[in-house]
Amino acid sequence: MKYIKFLLVIFLMLITINVSAETTDTTAPIINSIKLNKTNYTAGDTISFDFDATDDISGIFDIVITFVNVDDPTYDSNNGFLVNLDLDNNGKWSAKLPLKMKTGKYMFYELFIEDNVRNERWYTKFETFRNGEITDFSLPVIDIKATDKDINGPILKDFKISKLTVDPNEEFTITVVAEDP
Repeated sequence: MKYIKFLLVIFLMLITINVSAETTDTTAPIINSIKLNKTNYTAGDTISFDFDATDDISGIFDIVITFVNVDDPTYDSNNGFLVNLDLDNNGKWSAKLPLKMKTGKYMFYELFIEDNVRNERWYTKFETFRNGEITDFSLPVIDIKATDKDINGPILKDFKISKLTVDPNEEFTITVVAEDP
């Protein structure tokens, strides 16, 4: 019996118990600065940003930036666009510009950033400070030229099927009339 007690004492001395307190992430990411070095683009080009952004625990999950035409600075799909950025292999956050865009000058409108547990923060062009943070990133106005590529699909003008009921091995005809302006 003494031998078993002795082994039990040695066994208990060898066991390491790790107790850790789990930290809950309740703080949204913070952007300290954004740099955009290029200002001239063609629709469909890749736009890249250098971000100095921090998140205290879980890391950055998503960044979306909205731009609007400087002649009409209210956002809708006719005068603005948004880009959902991805982290590329060079450590830059980048996205493809939409192909269907009007030629024009576009300015920063708002930015959305979210961490991996969905804490989020919005920054807008129209406020300089929010909660004591600088939110005017002074992004340059960007010039975007519409693409000269054929980006519109064909337009269906007519569609006919010769028979609505067909038996196995019976032939039928489908007629499609489309144009590509």
